[in-house]
Amino acid sequence: MPANRSEQARQRHRNIGGTFAKELDDIGFPGSDTLSKYEQKHLQEQEKTTQSPTHADDITPISLPEGWAEQPASHNGAINGYGNSSSTIRRFNGPDGSSLTVEHKAGYEKDYGEYDEQYVTYQAGPVTIKRILPPISQTDVSELVRTGERLEQYRAMLNNQPESEYAAPVIGLEALTSETGFTCIRPEYGEPPKEPYLPWNRNAWLRAREAESQARVDGLVDIPPLWDGDKQVSENQ
Repeated sequence: MPANRSEQARQRHRNIGGTFAKELDDIGFPGSDTLSKYEQKHLQEQEKTTQSPTHADDITPISLPEGWAEQPASHNGAINGYGNSSSTIRRFNGPDGSSLTVEHKAGYEKDYGEYDEQYVTYQAGPVTIKRILPPISQTDVSELVRTGERLEQYRAMLNNQPESEYAAPVIGLEALTSETGFTCIRPEYGEPPKEPYLPWNRNAWLRAREAESQARVDGLVDIPPLWDGDKQVSENQ
């Protein structure tokens, strides 16, 4: 038995197959098998980051209403130490100045893993609709146009019936739909009315600014969902 703890510690380091190895196991230190598996996983992830990009070329056809035109598609790809990526961007122009962009993105990222998604952006005047869809989902342009018209009607209603006399005009609406189907509608406000001189009116003016700041973050909760998966929500809801 060693005379002191220093001598005991030196023996433990020398006796790697005995007492010291058991103590490592007791405290949960990974063994050689676990370390080997971790190393293999790391090498596999590293290999994925250096592979050729996953191509986003499997384009889902889009049926265009009358008057719509498609522009030439663009393709991009990249490989770096964090992963690989590929994207195909398709742009469409409507007869009324509206536009549609459909971007199919696919690839691999170290921290995120593999991904394969479609990003749809529809723009019609002050209205913007953004959606994240599975790669095989077909974009319904006619439904986007109808939803854009409905959003514009809501924007006009909000301006005709402001919450207070100090409310700023709503100059734009953006509807964001995630891959889970949840839709958040965020307003864009114009220049607010001039701050009043009287203190009690000034408090109402400040409350209007606070409400607008909150709406930019949380969205407009008084507007019903505009889109539910692949089904159009009834105008009467």
